[in-house]
This record gives sequence, structure tokens and C-alpha cells, in this order.
Amino acid sequence: MVGLLLLVICTLLIYHFTSRSIEDQERARARTILQTLYQLEQAHLEEYGTYLAIGRESIWQILKLEDIPGRFKYSVVVEENSFVALAEADFDGDGEVEIWQVDPTHPDPTLRKGD
Repeated sequence: MVGLLLLVICTLLIYHFTSRSIEDQERARARTILQTLYQLEQAHLEEYGTYLAIGRESIWQILKLEDIPGRFKYSVVVEENSFVALAEADFDGDGEVEIWQVDPTHPDPTLRKGD
């Protein structure tokens, strides 16, 4: 009986420490989307010599960045010969947002500001 109880407790602890929270799942999705935006920008640069300006009046509707499920909101800012793709979310509702970004020199999403 004690062995069974110990087994159940160990199983619950393993599950607790190996499962990801909803926030961690959201962050993983945001990093994947930012990596995809980075690849899109690099492909556009190779083909056309410029970064793709993603604004509400251009390809924004085609990419449907505002319709991506989850708590992060996405944007891409293009200035001259550079771009910054951002993912922003306010997990605790205090008005402070967590910001992840990619740019031409940082293809891996980096945390710019924590919530």
C-alpha cells in the first residue's frame, strides 16, 4: 500500500515537473511564429532585395497576423535595410507586456522584455 502511494506521488511529481505551463506553450508558439517571420523576411530579401513591409494596408491581411490564436500579438516593422518582428503578450493583466523579437542579426527569438 505504501509502495503504491509512493508510486502515485512520484508519478504526479514527474508529470508536474515535465509538463509545460500554458504560458510556456504560448512562448513556444510565439518563438516558432517569429522564426517563420524571420525566414519570410530573409526569403523576400533574397528575391527582391528588400524586406517585406508588413502593414495593415499591405500583406497583413494575407498573413492574418492578427488572427493567430493565442495571447501574443505580432507585428513587423521595416525601416530602410532592417526589420524587427515582435511578439507581445500581457500574461498577468498588469499592463506590462512580454516582448520577444527577431531581426536580421538575431534569427533566434530573444526575450526583449519580460512581463
